[in-house]
Amino acid sequence: MSNNTDKKIVMYIFVNSDLNMTKGKTCSQVAHITQLIVEEVMRQGYETCPA
Repeated sequence: MSNNTDKKIVMYIFVNSDLNMTKGKTCSQVAHITQLIVEEVMRQGYETCPA
């Protein structure tokens, strides 16, 4: 049975292949934005979590 307080986060990453970037450049860009998003989600979670 699942607990209603458990919140699962799902992230979908879409990459525009029309940009004609190399695979390495694409991976780098995806990694950078993913890191920023994860840090922001974690920060918001800590700031809104009741003590």
